[in-house]
Amino acid sequence: MSKSFMMGFIVGLALLVVAGVGASRLQDKAVQSKDKSAEERQFAIEALDASPVQLGVLTPQQRAHSKLYLHYSQLRRKTIGDLVTQVKGKYRIVGTVVEVGLLEAPTEPETPESYFGKLADKSDVILRGKVTSKVSQVTEDGSFIFTDYKVAVSEVMKNNQTSPLRSSATITVTHPGGERSD
Repeated sequence: MSKSFMMGFIVGLALLVVAGVGASRLQDKAVQSKDKSAEERQFAIEALDASPVQLGVLTPQQRAHSKLYLHYSQLRRKTIGDLVTQVKGKYRIVGTVVEVGLLEAPTEPETPESYFGKLADKSDVILRGKVTSKVSQVTEDGSFIFTDYKVAVSEVMKNNQTSPLRSSATITVTHPGGERSD
């Protein structure tokens, strides 16, 4: 084989590799763009279901509930406003997490029956109901978000002896955090 043929073959092969890499990168960008669009659509759908928040407007009940979550400011060490200011114009905050446990972590694995049995024993009330409304609020110190849920009680399975519930009652349940899927 001639020298010019080998040189042409090598140059052609190099161009083919460069074209393949370029096409691959274009395809990766298209996939990333598609993923980002899907993520933005999902965010828009979730935002529709998010609990409304009225900053600086706390009812007396929300003010009392706000005090239940003051210890979370020590875990986060930043206010919600600080988090927003820190990323404003650069990123979108999708969520922040502070883990909240219902019971102390077990030292050994346990069955769901055992875990929920202990949870039921420690519970003042066990009921079945339907959430009729929800409102999220930022604590008075601005460090944490909690949500108040209005629940229409349909069945009481374990009642509180000192303050019993009727199955037709509407109660407020406060929970740490904002938008929830349950």
